[in-house]
Amino acid sequence: METNHYQYITEQIEHYSSKPLREAIFFVIKNAIIEGIFLPGDRLTEDDIAQQFNCSRTPVREALRKLEQENLLQVKPGIGMVISNVDIELLHQELEIRKMLENHSIQKACEGITEEELKKLEWATDKLQQAINNNDRIAEICANIEFHRYIRTVQGHG
Repeated sequence: METNHYQYITEQIEHYSSKPLREAIFFVIKNAIIEGIFLPGDRLTEDDIAQQFNCSRTPVREALRKLEQENLLQVKPGIGMVISNVDIELLHQELEIRKMLENHSIQKACEGITEEELKKLEWATDKLQQAINNNDRIAEICANIEFHRYIRTVQGHG
C-alpha cells in the first residue's frame, strides 16, 4: 500500500471509532475507493490493512468480503484482492433510480410536515451543504444520513 493510502486510512479511522472494527474498516476502505484514493487494479492485502488498523486479520477479512459482495473488490488469481473497475453505466442507472425514490419520499414527507419538522430538515440541509462546502466527506455522509432519518420520521406520521 502506498504512503498516501496509509495517511488517508489513518485520518479516517477516528471517524468510525464508535462502530465495530469490521464495519469501520469496511467504511474507510469503501470511502477510499469512492474518493479515488484506491484505484481500479490497486492490490489490497489483509496484512497491510490489519497493520494499518492495528488489528488481527479477522475483521479485515470480513470487511474485504463485504466489499467483494458489493463488487468493489475482486479476487484475481495469482495477484490477490484488487479494486474492481466501476461500471459507470450501472452507476448512472442506480443513481437515477435512487433520485426517483428520494423525490417520491420527499413528496410524501411534505404532505403532513409540521413547522418544527421543516426546521429540522432545513437544519440538516444546511449541515449537509456546509460539509460539502468544506469538502469534508465524512461530515457529508453523516449529514446525509441525518437528513434521510428526518425524512423517514416525517413520513412515519404524515
